Amino acid sequence: MRITIGDFTAVYCSGDYLGVRLCVRLDDTIDGQILKVATEKTAKQYPYFCVRFAQNDREYYLEDNPLPVMTINKASSIRLLTKEVNYHVWAVCYKDDYIYFDVFHGLADGNQMYRMLSTLLYYYMSERYGDVEVQDILTLEVPISDEETDDPIEKLFADSAECSSYSSKKPEEQHAAFKCVADGGSESGEHMFYDIAIPEAEFVRFASEYGATPGNMITLLMARAIASVHPECDKSPVGYYFINCRPMLGVAKSSHNCISMVRIEYSKDIQKLDFKEQCRLYRELTRAESSPEVVRKSMMGLASKVNLLMKLPTVKDKEKAVDKLRAAGKPFSTYGVSYVGRWKYSSIEKHIREFWTHVVGRSEISIEIAAVAGNIFISYQQGIKDESYVYEFINQLNNFGIPTMLVRKIPVDVEKITEKVIF
Repeated sequence: MRITIGDFTAVYCSGDYLGVRLCVRLDDTIDGQILKVATEKTAKQYPYFCVRFAQNDREYYLEDNPLPVMTINKASSIRLLTKEVNYHVWAVCYKDDYIYFDVFHGLADGNQMYRMLSTLLYYYMSERYGDVEVQDILTLEVPISDEETDDPIEKLFADSAECSSYSSKKPEEQHAAFKCVADGGSESGEHMFYDIAIPEAEFVRFASEYGATPGNMITLLMARAIASVHPECDKSPVGYYFINCRPMLGVAKSSHNCISMVRIEYSKDIQKLDFKEQCRLYRELTRAESSPEVVRKSMMGLASKVNLLMKLPTVKDKEKAVDKLRAAGKPFSTYGVSYVGRWKYSSIEKHIREFWTHVVGRSEISIEIAAVAGNIFISYQQGIKDESYVYEFINQLNNFGIPTMLVRKIPVDVEKITEKVIF
């Protein structure tokens, strides 16, 4: 199986973490045997994810992995794609009352991870608690559709005329973003996760009052926090807000990476506005960049670039080109925010106590948001020694009357994936 256009840049970047760990705390201590059976059933539901990497002189490709997907009794990090996990691109760990769902980001974005996790939790909870409903969860009774396995970005690329006519905004046309280390004088440090819980109802009410979505609001509050720590800096904080492109492309079930991002600069002019007007602008910018027309053009532009990279002669050539492409965008963002959307499976939700999304993003600061079981679980990550940024972010929430709880601060529990073929 070849690497598709939508997954190409995530697969061929070298040295990034690229592992995602969804940390789900349940009501009771995890039963390892029940979880093992649930993992086996989930693997049968998603056979196209039961693969391992292989390569030839020219490219990486995927092949069926006949070995079982691993269920491991440990809370510490694991190395995906290695012998530890039978060379799979996903694995399940557990310890005490936590389930840890580890997935290789190169082949799946947050939406697909949620979909797979919902299947795993359904099978586990059906046996463990016996009071859950299928709802829209994919189970073995649901046949695999072509929409699941098709890459929508490749389908767009079929219209080559549109691809060649689209010109994305060049980096040199954007303002360089404020950087915490280069511009703020902070020191690089060990990557840390700060897991912060806030009440969902209060936060959604607050965001709605100001005309913002939860994701927009977090993006704005993070910009305000950075500007508050460095009020004298000439450069502005810039956030990348990641969006799910499936609704705009009409491909709700696609398993491939299908995300874009909205770049929002917290400019000096915006900083002078009152808070409600700032919220309105952030919402309008996001809405404009999330329209089907804009998303379609953006995805076609990506497809056009990737198609050229796919023609490079060797794996090393492809990796160097992707790394160069990613490096070109780094000066233009300060932080990233990702929100998959509210957890849709209420029957499962009642047994979930915590839900954290651990990802090391490409920006100096990254925020992952999960809305589950009456709370919003914010996983804040930075590789900076100065903790002023995270505590000022918490302060921004508190200043608007949103109660916050810093549940834990831990070192990164995902590992870099430096090699993809290790057998």
